[in-house]
Amino acid sequence: MRQAKVRLEYLDGLRGLAALFVVFHHAFVTFYYAPQAVRAGLASPLATFLAILFKSLFTFGHEAVVVFIVLSGYVLMLPVARTVDGHMPHGVLDYLKRRARRILPPYYAALAFALLIIFCVPGMNRPFHAFWDTAIPINRWAPIVSHLLLIHNHHGWDYTIDPPMWSIAVEWQIYFWFPLLLLPMWRRFGLWATIFCTWIIGLGGYYLHFGGTYFWLIGDFAFGMAAAAIGFWQTDDMCLLRDKVAWGRLCLFFAGIAYLLLIAPSIATYLHLQHSPYLWPFLVSHWHLGTGWEWPTDLLLGLATACFIVEATNRIQKGLSDNAALKLLHWRYTVLLGTFSYSLYLVHFPILALADKLCRVLRLSGGRYFAVIFGTGIPMCLVCSYLFHWVFERPFLPTHLRRGQSVSLERQSVPARSTHL
Repeated sequence: MRQAKVRLEYLDGLRGLAALFVVFHHAFVTFYYAPQAVRAGLASPLATFLAILFKSLFTFGHEAVVVFIVLSGYVLMLPVARTVDGHMPHGVLDYLKRRARRILPPYYAALAFALLIIFCVPGMNRPFHAFWDTAIPINRWAPIVSHLLLIHNHHGWDYTIDPPMWSIAVEWQIYFWFPLLLLPMWRRFGLWATIFCTWIIGLGGYYLHFGGTYFWLIGDFAFGMAAAAIGFWQTDDMCLLRDKVAWGRLCLFFAGIAYLLLIAPSIATYLHLQHSPYLWPFLVSHWHLGTGWEWPTDLLLGLATACFIVEATNRIQKGLSDNAALKLLHWRYTVLLGTFSYSLYLVHFPILALADKLCRVLRLSGGRYFAVIFGTGIPMCLVCSYLFHWVFERPFLPTHLRRGQSVSLERQSVPARSTHL
């Protein structure tokens, strides 16, 4: 028997907050790269407090990408989880067409926008000791072509042109692995074997230099798939798993361990334990972006995100969506933010770079520099990305999304023999 539909507006809210977190992270790092004389101008107790607060909150921008990947796995798995045989309802070709229509037009428009800034704004294609230096100089065609083909994560051009676009390349490639590898594996070996094998494949591909940067994120995509299956399959074992496991507590547990791992190097450095013969020197010397040792935290954060999604969907299904977290994610402005979060993610970095360049040209320092980056740069990111969304993203959205409708599904009863665990 079909049950009442479940509206999952919180998914948009979660996506929107993750995108906004990335913007704040890049704004913080942009200010961190400011000249020492600029940052020295913030010497008041209030400024020191704000600096500590912002560093504590917005240091870990990479981790928000994990949320995007898990959400992608969840949303793309939902139609499959509602079928009897575990196949895509309209076939693989239709799925790829819909993904291309959803992802590519805004991506190419944002790529053109970043290139326009690089080649047309004076000084933006020359390093000036700023965070923007990771994106430039662009003096040959190879990085541009790699971005056009969405393979720039394979050739060391991950952060060129528009650094956040590295994750678009990774996610685009996962879209192909989903019907060609993950779904056949799920139908043949079951859910847990698929998750395990996907992580092995992802880590193996990364360390063998086969899958490009952060290829293990395919494992977080599998966590999203699992959350969809647990949330919407009505077989006895899935119902037992869904209703008896304390998903909220598991979310806090995994997120807490991930956070401890993320701050471990700072703690070790502060306590001067880097010469310890045990665990601390390993963390201090290796636990930073670019080494490949981020995967344990990405695994834990992926688990935390998947657990949160299962818990949130359960609460909504049972009419218990009045807690603070779901209220925030259902707030209309948070949901609105989620509707143009993809555009926000694509275009915010060049806008922050322009704000940074303006501060340097005007020789601003201290609080004025900070105010321009955070008080002007971030609002400009929001305004410009919203306009960008209407021009380059919204026309290519499915009809129900253009009308402002969130994901709306119903739990589906399936034969017990179709269960994969």
